[in-house]
Amino acid sequence: MTFDLHHRLNESKANIIFQNVEVGAPNALDFQLSSYLGYLIANHSSEKFYVVSKDTGYKCLCDYWIKQKITVAIKSNLTNCNTQNQEKLSELQKLVENVLSDKSKASEVLKIIQSYKTKSGINNALMKKFPSEKNKESSEIYQAIKPLIADKKGKD
Repeated sequence: MTFDLHHRLNESKANIIFQNVEVGAPNALDFQLSSYLGYLIANHSSEKFYVVSKDTGYKCLCDYWIKQKITVAIKSNLTNCNTQNQEKLSELQKLVENVLSDKSKASEVLKIIQSYKTKSGINNALMKKFPSEKNKESSEIYQAIKPLIADKKGKD
């Protein structure tokens, strides 16, 4: 896992639990993840579970739990997981496009808003993406989108 991906995961809204993986045997990771999923289901059977992987081998695991009346789905990534999120995303995209004078930057800013759960995370990502003298450009963008991220954690 790259440092950037680790940072983005920590800034996301996902509830992340890190586990040490014992390696050495074929499919060790798969067995440990499958066992841990069973543990989570035993303790939270009314929840929905997602296996985020491009490995289609987890399909049999999902099929098993679906037969047990437990919602388990495979997702190749963490974006666009449901239509409600898609509707919110479309609405947010329109709002971002309305507040930014440069429409070409709107999609990049939208990605940043989606990727971070804190205001400081968003601000830092804007400074990195839109560097300028004294961070003037990123500050202007942040001020423009500030009302749109009021629900994010952290102080202004």
